[in-house]
Amino acid sequence: MEGNMKLDLQTAFNLRKVSPSVVSVVLSIGDKIKCYGSGTLIKTDCDDNSNIATILTSASVIPDLENSGAETKVMVYLSDGKETTAKLVGRDVHYNLALIEITVNQTLPAAKFRWLDDTVFIDECSYKEIKSSMETQNIFPGDRIIALSRSHVGTYFAAAAPGSYIMESPKFDYQELLYTTCVINESWIGGPVVNCNMEVIGVTFYSGGYASFLPINVAMKWWEAIKLNRKLCHPSLGIGVGSLLLGNLESVQDLVHKFPEASKGLVVLKVVPSSAAWASGILEGDIIIKCDGKVLSSSLEFFEAVWERAEATVELVIVKVNHDSPLHVKLAVEDVAVEKFNSWPVDEVKPRAIWMVLEDFFCN
Repeated sequence: MEGNMKLDLQTAFNLRKVSPSVVSVVLSIGDKIKCYGSGTLIKTDCDDNSNIATILTSASVIPDLENSGAETKVMVYLSDGKETTAKLVGRDVHYNLALIEITVNQTLPAAKFRWLDDTVFIDECSYKEIKSSMETQNIFPGDRIIALSRSHVGTYFAAAAPGSYIMESPKFDYQELLYTTCVINESWIGGPVVNCNMEVIGVTFYSGGYASFLPINVAMKWWEAIKLNRKLCHPSLGIGVGSLLLGNLESVQDLVHKFPEASKGLVVLKVVPSSAAWASGILEGDIIIKCDGKVLSSSLEFFEAVWERAEATVELVIVKVNHDSPLHVKLAVEDVAVEKFNSWPVDEVKPRAIWMVLEDFFCN
């Protein structure tokens, strides 16, 4: 398969260790399969000689069960082929995430996670300074990653689609989505994306035959809210931000030349009409150099800052091409209305040579 890399022996060996935490998720109505994908075991708890396992997957795999008929059920297939009925714990269309639980009589291994930092500086010296103090993984274009799935038929094998992270402008509504060269089909949706240390760094979505993924940072924040029984919130300033490398080159160069501190900022890639940001005059191409007094060079760090200020206000320091000094803008963090939730189109899955990926790696 064009663009996919072969797995070396050590990587294949390591994947055998993480594969038991990858499950297949199947939604059926009666005896008809409606949709299917994969999921990740993220937590196991013992309760009266049984184990309750929590599974993270995509909301695309599990449509709204509350409005489904009595014959609708969600089945989970484990690495040993055992199947069990799952219970829906939480589902969120905006982030395209879902949590389900299963009860089993065996101990299941939970996956390990690694939060991401997508900082990419145009100044190499700044990067070296920041990298040494990072606790999360700094992900760069070209870094090798692997999308994992599990089949719900046959031997219930796990499959690996190796590839690399690529920096692209957002294709869908959600700005923090990251893109890869991993070639997949629908069975990968909801499954984990792992780094070379076999740590889960994201949840797989489908994007034109390739895996895009929601960083684990977002999924963990969302899961935290579920565990605390908090009302699910979708905080937003009405803007999408990203690395300066995603902005207009000429505009970015002009701003960095005029305001050197902008070299560590984030470029505004999108402004939602009628949002607080739109009303304040923020435009695409502006560079945010501070949020609540802190320099933020990562779009994921920006997401977390906004999340923590839900239903409050934040102060941004912004530089513009036609201004001689930075602007201080206070914005209310709004909860995204249902009618403005992100859309997650799943393109028609074409019968590409996906089996070449499956031949690269099989494990139970």
